[in-house]
Amino acid sequence: PMPMALSAATASAQSRKADDYLDKEGGIGFVGSLYPPRTALLEELSLELQKSSILGLEVISRNPNEPRGVNVDYWDALGRREFGLATTDHTEDKQLVDLPPTRHAVFRLLEIPITGAVLCAQEVYGFQKILRPGRDYLSFDNPAGLAETLQELQSKPTLREELALSGRHRVRQLAELNVFW
Repeated sequence: PMPMALSAATASAQSRKADDYLDKEGGIGFVGSLYPPRTALLEELSLELQKSSILGLEVISRNPNEPRGVNVDYWDALGRREFGLATTDHTEDKQLVDLPPTRHAVFRLLEIPITGAVLCAQEVYGFQKILRPGRDYLSFDNPAGLAETLQELQSKPTLREELALSGRHRVRQLAELNVFW
């Protein structure tokens, strides 16, 4: 699957709205359905973050068969935290998705940065050509490593802001090209 066709209009609107979130709530947010292996990753990250009182994990979820919420609420949930988590492992339920166990680019890989939050995502093959790890977003291999990186960034607000701004700028550039999609 390819990243969502984020239109220039949506990218522009969400990028402008990101300025409303200058005083973001601390911690990391996740928005999405809950299913294995995603739930295991969230549980492990939550445990790792509990070791430090600096960060918290907010999970806003629904079951895969429930209807989606209101679009405005979705974008607000993505943009209100300093960090946004996107998982790239698909469900293990072969009745829902018949894909091999590889990581896939998902919509939130572009949606989170456009809101001004720092994207935290597992590496997806080829995605570094779209967003640059360590410059436009945080790439991680495991929850413990991500928790450690997030704790370090709490004491480096300038670096955190640079990551957020660079990711936001890069996604907006891609959307405005009208050729990527």
